[in-house]
Amino acid sequence: MEKANYAVLYHDVRGHRELREVCASPEGAEKYIINAHADASVVQIEWDSGHTYCSMRARYPGSRGGVEMFFYSIQAHKVID
Repeated sequence: MEKANYAVLYHDVRGHRELREVCASPEGAEKYIINAHADASVVQIEWDSGHTYCSMRARYPGSRGGVEMFFYSIQAHKVID
């Protein structure tokens, strides 16, 4: 039986990538990305046409204050049982 897991990768402005989460569905991966910044007001999120890459601008309140940019991708990985 073949199925897929979906890896959520965070990309910084220097080109580094970091695995943040592995989800059972692409919808779960999207939800993880949105919830990762629940303490912020998401100013803008833009997905590519296949919903596999996004850029996000988030505004943080308080001492952390200001607008930050975040970039994420979702990659499918086949799992063979």
